Amino acid sequence: MKKVFQTKFGEYGNCLEACIASLFEINIDEVPSLRMGTWQNDLNEWLIKKYGLWSITITAGKPIPITDSNIIAIGMSERGLKHAVIYCQGKLLHDPHPSNTGILEVDEFDLILKYF
Repeated sequence: MKKVFQTKFGEYGNCLEACIASLFEINIDEVPSLRMGTWQNDLNEWLIKKYGLWSITITAGKPIPITDSNIIAIGMSERGLKHAVIYCQGKLLHDPHPSNTGILEVDEFDLILKYF
């Protein structure tokens, strides 16, 4: 994994795009802009076309699943905004925000799987 940091901040930041760029070890500009409401469809359209993969979002239970795979975890940041980070084995692996404070609690997580 290559740590990519977000370049836009606030309500319309690109933390999710930075997490995806980190996982695929690509430049953040190669990831489509993902906006509230349509981000899951837009992401899946891009993932299928480019990598043959599919993304699913799961509401987090407690505790967060412990897996050797990197997952995108989404929750509230201490800045009062929904934020995406990367977890591995139940622990914060990468926060694309320069504060590196992570999220307060995982509300949902996103898995990227092979598309059948």
